[in-house]
This record gives sequence, structure tokens and C-alpha cells, in this order.
Amino acid sequence: MIESLGAFVKLVIVSHIHDSVVNEQNLVTAVQYSQLPVGSVFITTTRTGVLGKLSTLKSVTDGQIIISDDHPGILAEFQDSS
Repeated sequence: MIESLGAFVKLVIVSHIHDSVVNEQNLVTAVQYSQLPVGSVFITTTRTGVLGKLSTLKSVTDGQIIISDDHPGILAEFQDSS
């Protein structure tokens, strides 16, 4: 099933990692071994501000965006701007 998703879906990971080489390396390693159709990974080391993740995603795609995030504030930003 994962292989068939690659023709229709590209995952874009946008992550804020502050001052942690270990966390950055863990993310890169997880992406490499996940076998998911990851098209791009964007890592910021400083906060990009309100709607930063949404702005990043909109700048790299003209397709539909579906968000998954562990921070409720990010999800609310996406919902409010839809």
C-alpha cells in the first residue's frame, strides 16, 4: 500500500528543532528508514512565527495539504486559515 501512495501523495515534513543535533539526526534517520513517500524535509532552528509551517507548505505545493502535528496550536492555525 505504501508503494501505491507514492504516485499520489508526497509527504513534506516541517520540523522545528532547537539546538539538538541528536534530534535532527534522529529525524533524518527515521525518514531514511521509514520507506514513506517523503518528498522534502524542512528543519528550522528558529521559530518561524504564526502560520510558519503553513506558509512553508504552501510555498512548496499547489495541491491539497493535510496536516498532522503534535501541537494543538499548530492544528488550530491550520484550521483557522482554511
